[in-house]
Amino acid sequence: MKITVRKAAEDVFVLAFGDIEVVVDGAGIETLVRRVAEVLGAGVETTGDRLPDFFRHLKNANDVGVQRLLLMCDHEDVLVLLKVAEKDEPLLDKLYGNMSERSHKMCAEDMAYRFKEGVSSAEVDAALARLMDVARQLEDEGALVYENVRTRRVVHGAPD
Repeated sequence: MKITVRKAAEDVFVLAFGDIEVVVDGAGIETLVRRVAEVLGAGVETTGDRLPDFFRHLKNANDVGVQRLLLMCDHEDVLVLLKVAEKDEPLLDKLYGNMSERSHKMCAEDMAYRFKEGVSSAEVDAALARLMDVARQLEDEGALVYENVRTRRVVHGAPD
């Protein structure tokens, strides 16, 4: 059986298994790859695996860089970040401290509505991958600077 993958649009892919076509988004592709790797016994590092390092970096990032990150990223991705970080008080202080009062209030209201049912790991992985890509761009520009971070490892072009 011939298997092909093609990009149909931004974050939309068509998988063809012989004559059968399946349309999936980027998160669906990531989930599929993870499951195939599990079946084959291969380890696949996910964005979620890099979360502690990314959080540590953000907590030690300059305020102007964090503000630019929050402005450049999609609102939905920022909501996922806030949801995943909700038990990390220093990180939430850093993020909310770099938002206007209006943005803080809007995010809190949107999170309460948006995540009534929780957030899937695939959604977390996809959102955090995009956030890490923007963070890498800002770091390369010199706008996002991490202070007091002893080690830094780069995986797939994203800061850890």
